Amino acid sequence: MLKKPTYLALGDSYTIGEGLKAEQNFPNQLSKMMDWQNPIIVAQTGWTTSDLLKAIEKNEIEEKFDFVSLLIGVNNQYQGKNLSLYRIQCQQLIDIGKKFALKGFFVVSIPDYGKTPFGSTNAQFIDHELRNYNRVMKEICFENKIDFVDCYHLSQKLSSDPNFLAEDLLHPNGGQYAEWLNLVVKDLGEKFNNL
Repeated sequence: MLKKPTYLALGDSYTIGEGLKAEQNFPNQLSKMMDWQNPIIVAQTGWTTSDLLKAIEKNEIEEKFDFVSLLIGVNNQYQGKNLSLYRIQCQQLIDIGKKFALKGFFVVSIPDYGKTPFGSTNAQFIDHELRNYNRVMKEICFENKIDFVDCYHLSQKLSSDPNFLAEDLLHPNGGQYAEWLNLVVKDLGEKFNNL
């Protein structure tokens, strides 16, 4: 029997699926959809790019993975971190992801939490800032020939359909993550299967 592909997911609360059962987060849903091994997840609620870099160094990850994903930045924006620092640390994380990935490496955009009840009072400001953060990451991915999956427009459904929200009224639920994954597989599924 062929060994199933391995998968490393790097990120923050949107990677671990804050407020959800583990099987509902996007790395586990993706692994099941693509018939990969259960993912190794290095992510925690509240992490910025700095926190993720420190965690990767602390965990001393040495093995390679067939596939790697990265979703990070919302806490940089929320905590008012400098966008220039984000650019520098995103490049560092892209370099790390490229080193870990044997076959495929992709980045997922930061979702629009301004469309949730938590962020609704400051929605316009959040939207403006997150578009800038996503633009920076997309530029870095383009420069490094890394796949960038833009789920931003899907996250904007969070204002019109509460059924896409977790109980904390801030994070997406499994249904919203499933929509993201439909986009990931639409953009990259054939490529993944051929690697």
